[in-house]
Amino acid sequence: MDKKILAKVDGKEITQEMFDSIMRNLPENHAAQAATEEGQKRLLDEIISGELLYIDAMAKKMDEEENFKAILEEAKKNLLQRFAIEDLILNADVSDEDVLTYYSANSGQFAKNEELTASHILVSTKEESERIAKEIIEGLEFSEAAKKYSTCPSKEVGGNLGTFEKGRMVPEFEKVAFSLPVGVVSEPVETQFGFHLIKVEDRSEPGVAEFEEVKDSIKTQMINQVQYDLYTNKINELKDKYSVELL
Repeated sequence: MDKKILAKVDGKEITQEMFDSIMRNLPENHAAQAATEEGQKRLLDEIISGELLYIDAMAKKMDEEENFKAILEEAKKNLLQRFAIEDLILNADVSDEDVLTYYSANSGQFAKNEELTASHILVSTKEESERIAKEIIEGLEFSEAAKKYSTCPSKEVGGNLGTFEKGRMVPEFEKVAFSLPVGVVSEPVETQFGFHLIKVEDRSEPGVAEFEEVKDSIKTQMINQVQYDLYTNKINELKDKYSVELL
């Protein structure tokens, strides 16, 4: 299949394949902008501008200037260092069996405190809070009541506060929340923010996180350690191979 040519700059072709390759390597925020028709036109214009600058620089023999050669040599050195490190750690891996062994031997690291998932409705007076509680008893869904009455920004998600452990909420709120059974709506609770109706949606008891919950993070940590060890050992090996003098 013939290649699609988007432009020619002093005879040099800019192909669709080249354009797509540049698109793939754009930072995420730039890629989103370049995804539009207008954005692609701007990107092609930038590529053309870059080619024009390159042609002009070569015509002026800037590549033969000593300053350019020094910068190029430094860039080459940095790139080779990066490639050497990537080649060294490329195949660093840890088996699932090793991850499980680490988890079993270090279970204390994965202790979990009691956590609650809770929702609330915040209003300014106790009387208003009691009136809303009555509506809930009569059948109004807690989440709908939160959307309708709560003054907290969490009203947009039905009053949901997410999952939290002790120490995250003000003491008056926390004391009631952690004593509530799942699914039960509290009496009005006064805090510095106003009056709350609290409903615990879920509770996880204290204990040790399941292996599957922490497996990926353990594996990442272990691979990082393997890579560090490979790097350190290689540097020590090279120090024995080549002379190093601190002056």
